[in-house]
Amino acid sequence: MLQESPDSETPPRGSGVRAHRFDQPSPNVPDDEHPSGELERLIAEHWASERERLHNRRRREQLASIQLPEEFWNAHPTLGDIRTAARARFLGPDAVLGALLARMAGYVNPQAVSVDTGVSDASTLNLLTAAVGPPGASKSESCAFSGQLIPAAHFPYVQLGNVGSGEGIAETYMGDLETGEVGRNGKPVTERRQKFFSAFLEADEGEILSKLGERSGSTLGVTLRTAFTGGALGQKNASRERSRDVRGYALGVYMAFQPETVRPLLAEKAQGTPQRVLFLSATDPNAPDVPVQSTLPGTGEDAQGARTPSCEELARRLTANAQTAACGFRVLTFPAAVVQEVRAARLAGLRGDAQTDGHRTYLRLKVAALLTLLLDGAADRVPVAYWELAGQMTATSEAVRDHLEREAAAEVRAAAEAARQAHADREVYADHERHYARLHRLAGRVRKYAAEAGPEGVSVAGRGGLRTRVAAKERGLLPEALEYAQERGWVTVAASGDHVQIRHP
Repeated sequence: MLQESPDSETPPRGSGVRAHRFDQPSPNVPDDEHPSGELERLIAEHWASERERLHNRRRREQLASIQLPEEFWNAHPTLGDIRTAARARFLGPDAVLGALLARMAGYVNPQAVSVDTGVSDASTLNLLTAAVGPPGASKSESCAFSGQLIPAAHFPYVQLGNVGSGEGIAETYMGDLETGEVGRNGKPVTERRQKFFSAFLEADEGEILSKLGERSGSTLGVTLRTAFTGGALGQKNASRERSRDVRGYALGVYMAFQPETVRPLLAEKAQGTPQRVLFLSATDPNAPDVPVQSTLPGTGEDAQGARTPSCEELARRLTANAQTAACGFRVLTFPAAVVQEVRAARLAGLRGDAQTDGHRTYLRLKVAALLTLLLDGAADRVPVAYWELAGQMTATSEAVRDHLEREAAAEVRAAAEAARQAHADREVYADHERHYARLHRLAGRVRKYAAEAGPEGVSVAGRGGLRTRVAAKERGLLPEALEYAQERGWVTVAASGDHVQIRHP
């Protein structure tokens, strides 16, 4: 404990330190540089930094709760390599995996590969994925990186493009085909009809997708819902250029959204659109400061500095699986335990159980089958382990969707509260203005009465006083009006005995 003493207050002679008592202001030192002011500033900065740190920690905890769990990535070596490769490029592993599954869905040859879920003859693997993250989360780069891991050049029959409209999705599969006949000019006769059967489409900016969905008469939402189930796309009762009839197709869609731009899609909950989408976070709150690169070949230093780890071996593995899966003739089936679970869910939905979400089970089936094709292209049966992994992915998707809905609802409430507060502030301001106007008018009348009374002035109370000259509803405002008039020099207030007289100056 420090004791107050002359020695503690006065530095030794010759030390070069000027004596100063810290409980007294320093001469010629501005107030904001005084030690007490400096201490207050440091404390304020500390608590501001602490609040920001706690806010960021809570934010990371929220984002961590909507990521694929650690046990998911540890369940298969290839999944671990995908996460390592993504983190080495500072990309969200969940978003990269979602893009890979969407590519796998679009690369499949639907005429060669079919899926038997135990409840339908030939189920489609069409998949809609949505990577959601703030600006700078590299959502588009995640999709581009998935194209490096499974290059489209190895799948020349696949159509690539961007999501523009419902009609545009159907048009992706259309083309001119020869009929086998020859025209009068000696050229082959062509007919416009479905020419392609596999497609992978991107929506690089989800806001564009949302705006198209809001367009009057847009068929985008309907087309996406139909494509998820593999229903016929397009319309036949139109002109030759606009007539489209697309069936038996494979489709993978990767959509990139910011939390604000995804809300129109979430708003179609009643129509069932968001329930058909696999939502994944594009962030990685648990990303290490230094990405783990040891499991990938090609890591090292050169004259230019650290090199990006090579993913050639991983790309060869995934591409080989995708090629085997996409073109190998097979019927992909599910274990009996999975089929029983699917049938129970379908039966509950058939009986009208309001708690049953049939899209959840269907989405899980698709994800399980696509994981099987991605990780083991030659398989013809979905392992129970992959069914469990698919369950973790669909549960994470629902967590992301619920998180986005809560954030949207919170912003709506905040906006409503801000609107209410703004309205209240306007009302308070209006009341203040009305009060000021009444006060100003009453003070002016006091000034007039004092001027009319002459040197004798006018009293506040008594016969002929101010209280008898103002309306009853104004008497409570009279003391404030007298103060108002006196502050402006309109009147002087003089006390004489028990009376107060108001005189004109």
